Amino acid sequence: MTVCGSYGIRVTWVLAAAKGDIVVTMDSDCTYPPDQIPALLDLLTAGVDVVTASPYHPQGQVIGVPAYRLFLSKGLSRIYQAILHVKIYTFTALFRAYRQPAAQVIHFESNGFLAMAEILIGALRAGYRVAEFPTALHVRRYGVSKIKVWNTIKEHLRLVFKLLLPRRWGGIA
Repeated sequence: MTVCGSYGIRVTWVLAAAKGDIVVTMDSDCTYPPDQIPALLDLLTAGVDVVTASPYHPQGQVIGVPAYRLFLSKGLSRIYQAILHVKIYTFTALFRAYRQPAAQVIHFESNGFLAMAEILIGALRAGYRVAEFPTALHVRRYGVSKIKVWNTIKEHLRLVFKLLLPRRWGGIA
């Protein structure tokens, strides 16, 4: 099953309703070309449960994407990398492939742009093996961005504090 769609509620629905062995999600604005799906799936080997697109990987690239978007996404990915002590370069990409068990079990609360980071963090914390697909992130080809920058920053900061704080203070450590 492959779904092109926007963040949030559609991703929630897709992951919950998935029946196939593999679920692929991707942005509807073609920031990642659909013809990259076979290469993404090539990395979903026997030892891997989730493959995420990774334009910030040393072998990835970014083409024509606005600076504010890169600053936000790269900065957040670096923060999550440091908190979780993992070598994942991109936490915010929607272009991913999941084995069905991982897609069904990963818990997340957000129905907005935070969902993708929350899903990947949930997969890592649940012990699922994640591989990165170094690829190019392109400027959007269709539609207009639905991101509310300040709301997205606040949501990510809440998640960062939940990851850092002990459970007794409202964290999820």
